[in-house]
Amino acid sequence: MVLKQIQLLFAGFCLLNVAFSDAAPFRNFTNQAGKTIEARITDFDPARERVSIEMKDGTHYKDIDISLFSGDDREYMGDWLEAKEAAKKDAPLRADSRVDITLKRGLDNDLNQGSDPDDRHVAYEPSIIFENEELELSFKKIKGTLVIIGESVVKNGEYHILSREDFVLDDLPARTKVEWMGKPFVNIYDDNPHNGSAHGADYAGYLVVLRDKADKVRKIFSSKTSWEERYERILKASLIQAHSRDFSKSFEKSRL
Repeated sequence: MVLKQIQLLFAGFCLLNVAFSDAAPFRNFTNQAGKTIEARITDFDPARERVSIEMKDGTHYKDIDISLFSGDDREYMGDWLEAKEAAKKDAPLRADSRVDITLKRGLDNDLNQGSDPDDRHVAYEPSIIFENEELELSFKKIKGTLVIIGESVVKNGEYHILSREDFVLDDLPARTKVEWMGKPFVNIYDDNPHNGSAHGADYAGYLVVLRDKADKVRKIFSSKTSWEERYERILKASLIQAHSRDFSKSFEKSRL
């Protein structure tokens, strides 16, 4: 009986065996003769007055004349398209979202002119260039954390957290680049092994973790692949202690 209703409703239209995205929930659709089927919209072109739907068994029908549907169905199609377009402007960030980043450190590296001339003061003005390569999807309120990591100038394999900052990127439109500016900070270290007072850490890399609105981690970027795998440890790492290469252990910072 269901098959006969489908044939009556969609006779003469193109049948596709492909998968569609952006599908709506299943609902009952009614034709002009009062016959109903359960399906969902996969695409709607109001200019051509054509709709594509998917049956529960996975069968797809493309480019059906909307005049075959009831007035309520056609109104629903318009609402579905409006909601779909709105969703594109505030799409959920996902692991496969085509979003990339470039970190800019904006540093100024000078020797200290104060009490200890051997100390080196490195002023950072970090920023992140976000590039959204999605053709239609825009993202809003992307939550993130930027971590700047240094390696000890006294002991190889010892790492320090130079800076960690949480941020929110308000809007990342489709096919655009947006720059987020972080808070400036100064990293002080002495890498002279002969003066008896060497200390601190020089820049070793970065970690950027992006979350969706529900605070779920969706994308991770890092200058070291191993840090991506250990991002949770790095996010929790103390700024006042030193850490092992894999960030599994914490201890007092080395100095001469």
